[in-house]
Amino acid sequence: MKWSQIRAQYPDQFILLKNYLTESVDDNHFRVTDGEVAATDADFSAIQKQYKHFRSKGEDVIFCLPQTDDFIVETAPMMGFLNEICRT
Repeated sequence: MKWSQIRAQYPDQFILLKNYLTESVDDNHFRVTDGEVAATDADFSAIQKQYKHFRSKGEDVIFCLPQTDDFIVETAPMMGFLNEICRT
């Protein structure tokens, strides 16, 4: 489903996507254009738990904040402690 359709269907929600498609914006950013909704919730803690659940199964998921109309993500290498958390 297109990102604009997903955002319109789930206003004011945190949205967790899987099987998402991206396009490059520049060397440090990409835009999420399509995806499959894995979970939605108005509560950040709930979506964070869902994110950890999918990641623990080895699934590639990404989530956005409410009010994210143009879903642009900065690509930055994770280092140290955060890198270890995201690998598990």
